[in-house]
Amino acid sequence: MKHIFMMAAGSLVACSALAAGQPPKVNETALRKEFTSLKDQDSAKFRNIKFAPGEAEGAWVMCGEYNSKNSYGGYAGFSRFMGMALVDGRKTTYLVMTVQDDMANTMCEKHGL
Repeated sequence: MKHIFMMAAGSLVACSALAAGQPPKVNETALRKEFTSLKDQDSAKFRNIKFAPGEAEGAWVMCGEYNSKNSYGGYAGFSRFMGMALVDGRKTTYLVMTVQDDMANTMCEKHGL
């Protein structure tokens, strides 16, 4: 089953302007909390997470894949997601905007991820 997540946090569109610094290291525990409609949120695994600079300082477009357990207790297979990582000093806040393969693929390709 595919899930769609939409969140608004100001302007979430990335452009070619470079955000200051390096992309954040992924905090899987914090990222996992944004996948609120999963059957077993704690089972979420991530791979191939990539970042592109966003339009604001400290904002990063984030694309990757996730897998989690379904109602039967088995892993459903990896699916694509797209979101933002907002870095403020040492704190990173994640916003997962879409976890539907077609939409995530389109948005990730648009940003070269």
